[in-house]
Amino acid sequence: MVLRRRLKAMRLSLEEVMEELQSIREVEFKFHDISRVFNVLTEMNPIQRKMFKILGLEKARVSNYN
Repeated sequence: MVLRRRLKAMRLSLEEVMEELQSIREVEFKFHDISRVFNVLTEMNPIQRKMFKILGLEKARVSNYN
């Protein structure tokens, strides 16, 4: 309920929410000369950053599992 209220306060339609979220990407960089993998998020606009925070998406990032 709290998440729904926070997203509703942003005054976006469901389609707009989905469009904004779908354009957030996590990119994985693998370097063959070292055994480490780096994951970074693409640049987000202010709306995407706010939704990312409201929904707690940091917890779901792939990099949290590497």
